[in-house]
Order: sequence, then C-alpha cells, then structure tokens
Amino acid sequence: METFIFRRTMCSFPTNALNKIFATLFSETIKLTNQGNTEFLPVLSYILINKADSSRYPKDSEFLKSFDDKDIYDMNKNARKYLFDRLENQDSREHVNVVDNMQDGNYTIEHIMPQTLSDSWKNTLGSDYKRIYTQWINKLANLTLTAYNSKYSNRSFIEKKHIDNGFDQSGFRLNDFLKNCNQWTEKELLARNDYLKELALKLWPYPETNFQPKQREKVSRTLDEDYDFAGTKIVSYTFKGTPYQVKSWIEMYVNVIEALYEIDPTPLYKVIAMHATKGWKCYLSGTEKNEFTKVADDLYVYGRTNTWNKLNVLNKLFQIYGIDPAELVFEINEKKIRNNN
Repeated sequence: METFIFRRTMCSFPTNALNKIFATLFSETIKLTNQGNTEFLPVLSYILINKADSSRYPKDSEFLKSFDDKDIYDMNKNARKYLFDRLENQDSREHVNVVDNMQDGNYTIEHIMPQTLSDSWKNTLGSDYKRIYTQWINKLANLTLTAYNSKYSNRSFIEKKHIDNGFDQSGFRLNDFLKNCNQWTEKELLARNDYLKELALKLWPYPETNFQPKQREKVSRTLDEDYDFAGTKIVSYTFKGTPYQVKSWIEMYVNVIEALYEIDPTPLYKVIAMHATKGWKCYLSGTEKNEFTKVADDLYVYGRTNTWNKLNVLNKLFQIYGIDPAELVFEINEKKIRNNN
C-alpha cells in the first residue's frame, strides 16, 4: 500500500481517487480471497495492479519517468520528507530519523548545483548552462541531505566536497555517490538520476502475484429451454446460425427484434396495432417514448425489463413468426461459480 500511494504521488496522480479505492478495497479482496481459498496479499496485489485510469497503479515506466520530470520542491512536504527518509535509510536497521530532523530544521535539502549560479558554475556547466539549470535544478538527481546547508551556499562542487563537513565527510548514504565525483555537470546528473531510479525500483517495487480469479464457466442455452437466466451475463448469441458478440441482454434483445424486422416488419406492426388487448404495450410501441430504443419508423422497443420478460417477448414473437426458438442460442456465464475442490 505504501508503494502504491508513493508511486501515485511521484506520478502526480489525483488523490481524490484514493477515497473510492480504499472504500471498497478490503471487501473486494475478501470476496476474491474467499472465492479461491487463497491468501490475502496475492489477491490484494491482483486487485491493485488491475485498477485502471485515475485509479491505476503506476508501472515501472511511469514511475521512473517521474524522476526525470518531477519538481521535488513542488510536491507535498510530508511526501518529500518521506522520500528522503526512505532513500537515506533504505532497508537498514541503523535508522536515521530524517523526517523529524527535517521537521525541526536540523536537516535540510541541499541543491548540489546551487539555486543561484556563480560564474564559476556557469563555466563548469558549459555554454548550455541555462537549459541544464532549468531542467535539473529541482529534480531529485540534484538534491541531497545536509545538516550544514548554510556552509554550502553557491560554492563550487569541489569546495562543497572538501570543506569541513562537506560531501566527502558526510555520514548520509545519499552523499556516497557524490564522494566519487570530481565535478558536477549534466553527465553526473544523468548518472545519479539513473542510480536513484535503480534504487527506487528496489525500495518501491511493482507487486507480483500469481493469483487469477476463477472464471465463470461459459455455457450455451437456447430460448426454448426451461432455465433461470436471472443473474447470468450474456457473452454472445447465435441466431439462425450466425453468431453475434454482445455486452448485455438489452443489446441482444434489440438486435434480435431488428433481425425480425429485416425478415418481415409486418408482424411487428400488427403486434403494435393490437397491443391494447394483448399485453404488448409495455414492450413495443409505435411512438417514441422515454427509454425506448428505435428499431425503425413507428417501431420502438422497451429494453429496461428483466431478462425473463425480454425472453418471454422473444418467445411470443418467434411463435408469431413461426421460428423455432431453438434457433436462438445464448452463450452465457453461469451465475454460480462451481467449486472445483
């Protein structure tokens, strides 16, 4: 969960999505855990990595790109303290309390390339110093921890290394990389950025899971079968030997009535004409109404009924058309998951 939240923070994903995620996350996990009689963590990981859009779990490519793009000074202060604490301490038991010391002002963030460039720094960075400065000044690769911020100022990199309590004498792990550098140019910034990315993947790894939810068994049922379709999900249907993919019973229902219209529209119009005495009023109409779908001129179909009613209407229409209801075959997901144990 920590990694999930932090990756989203680094990628500047909206925080308002978290309320909805956390409101249902536990119940989602328990439901699938009970389904498969499996452990909690693999299921939790599966659910998180299958979130989409604004709720998604940032993948490695997105997460690593944030190290190139994110202005660390623009991020939430508490998240920034957490970031430096995690980078400094990593998984060591010898813990340095970075968060509290940053809160108290004992530790501060140091810009290795300073916020104000001296002529010496401009010369070191070269003719492209303006772009380098703009691109890197507040990126993580150019930032580190120190307890001696006032001593560093905008000194040259070599001075920052060798002065008393400079980088060479620093006890912070974050400064170990700097001890092996003799200058600070874009080459070193790129190298440290790559180093921090590699470290980040170890500290905030993308989860792995072998869990897969049990799939509902697909079965075929015909219109004339005595079967309770309530709670099932239709995947496709076949009418007169031709298969069609659909996403809902409503889509299938309207499509089949359209197919009957193509065969012969006359019976449908006759049904509309006699609906007052035959009980068709709720299902077919000759005038446009709310929540009715247009099939043709003067022919509208009401689809917001339960599955039983839809199939009952189709059965009646097939009788009128003289079509064997066995010619309409549904491929569905069973409403109950079978226990394989």
